[in-house]
Parts: sequence; structure tokens; C-alpha cells
Amino acid sequence: MLARPAPDYRAAVRGLRRYLVVPQVSKHRVFAWLDRLQLASHQLTVIARDDDYAMGVASSTPHVLWSLQQGTQLESRPRYTPSTTFQTFPLPWCPGAEPISPKNNGHAIHLAISTAAAELDKLREAWLNPPEWIAEVEKKVDITYRTQLAAVPADVRLWSAAPPSWPKPRMTRGSRPAPSPTSTTSAPPGCALAHEQLDRAVLAAYAAVDPKGGWDPGVGEGV
Repeated sequence: MLARPAPDYRAAVRGLRRYLVVPQVSKHRVFAWLDRLQLASHQLTVIARDDDYAMGVASSTPHVLWSLQQGTQLESRPRYTPSTTFQTFPLPWCPGAEPISPKNNGHAIHLAISTAAAELDKLREAWLNPPEWIAEVEKKVDITYRTQLAAVPADVRLWSAAPPSWPKPRMTRGSRPAPSPTSTTSAPPGCALAHEQLDRAVLAAYAAVDPKGGWDPGVGEGV
């Protein structure tokens, strides 16, 4: 990012309120949102989508397994290579042709994927950045920002107040409170169930697009 301004990347995310990123090299395939005001490191792969459906399909087990099979490795760690993973992945619907209207066949499934993805992301975010932990951090960031803003001449200010989509602070190793004796490092409650619901919705989308594919009748149950 320091070598050149990456015009293609900036153009792709311009106008989006957020966009998807995934580490290029990591043990696990975890997709996350970056705010539009944040710039991604060169160690992240960027997917220029801001909808929950895109998050859902990317986070689903079919895509994760595909990326592990089609990707490369750095020593023993899987590498997410867009040219052989994301660009070759058979999405349920072509990008831009997703059924987002109730009049389209498959709208309910598309909505189910979006809902499940949003719920999964909400659970992960609340677990990694508990609101009660970052409240004081947010307060300090806001005070610091407004103090610095007051020192800037009014005629050169970019904003008169904090931007409406100002990225929320995240807990760092140094600022995270010490875990309580009863805390656990396991996945947050409900996360496994939310991911299962997401996988069912994604598989139901494939079954709807390819009804003759010999899908298990239980695919999409509860969607």
C-alpha cells in the first residue's frame, strides 16, 4: 500500500459503506468487514461487496472447502489466492443477478443467506469486541478526536463533527481486560448453530438453481 496508491482497489470500494476482506495467509478462512474509511493491508484480499449475502456465501463451508482445495500454501499455512479460489468459485447466482426482489424465484433463499450471515457476524463481533468492554475506549477516542478537531482552523476542517460512519475502535491485546476465571476461548454461544443455518441456506440456493443435481431432500430444511 505504501509503494503505490492501488487505484483499482480504491475504485472498486468507492461508494461502498463497507467491504469484505480475508487474510491471504491464515490457518482459518475468516471473512470480515472493513469500514469504507479504512484501507486494507496488502496482506488482505479485498472483495468489493457490502451486502450480507456476499458475506454469507464467502463464509459458507462450500466456499471455505473450495478455497482450501484450490488455494496454495505458505509452508504449512493455507493461502487464499483469488485467481484460483474466489474467481473460480461457482456462486449460486452470477454476481449482479442475485434474486433480490420478492418477484424473483429464490428471493426467500437469498434473504435467508443474508439473514444468517448477519446473525453470524453479529455473534462473532459481540464475542470479539464486547460492547461493555469497548464503551470506555469509544469514549476516549471521541474525546481525543473532538479535542484535535477543535485545534484545526474551521476553514480547513474536513468535518464539523465525527463522520457518521466513523470506524468503531477494536480491542487490542494491550487494551483488552484480563479474562475472568469463568471466561472461555471457545466459540461464542450460538455461533455453530448460526453457521449451520448459513450453510443450509447456501446449499438451498444451489439446490434451487440446479434442481436436478441430486441434492439431499433435507438441504435447506428450516430455511
